[in-house]
Amino acid sequence: MGDRRLDQPLILYLHGFTSGPQSKKAQALARRMAQRGLAERTAVRFRPLVYSSIAALIVSGLYRIISTPGHSPRYHALLGVKLLLAAHVFAVSALIVKKDSPRRTRLMTGAAISGFAIIAIASYLRRIF
Repeated sequence: MGDRRLDQPLILYLHGFTSGPQSKKAQALARRMAQRGLAERTAVRFRPLVYSSIAALIVSGLYRIISTPGHSPRYHALLGVKLLLAAHVFAVSALIVKKDSPRRTRLMTGAAISGFAIIAIASYLRRIF
């Protein structure tokens, strides 16, 4: 935020109960953001963070798997599902920060849903171990 010039207007989006993605307000904001190229600039800015986060999560996950042996078959089955969901989130994250990603919003929704499922599975795995 520190590199924003003072002569540029600030966009403030207030979301309410009656404003969905197809509302006039949301459509006007989407057009304005596209005109200014905000989505592309944000994707470029977050690209290094996304890739380094993926690498850190892979390393920490491998360490966790290696350091805690002796799990039940149910644990391994759920861990497999969790790892597949994590691979989905990683792949989608890499696609989101690509230049000119046409379905960025849809991809982010799918990654968020998978992320919530990962958290739910992880909390259950902690409980059964």
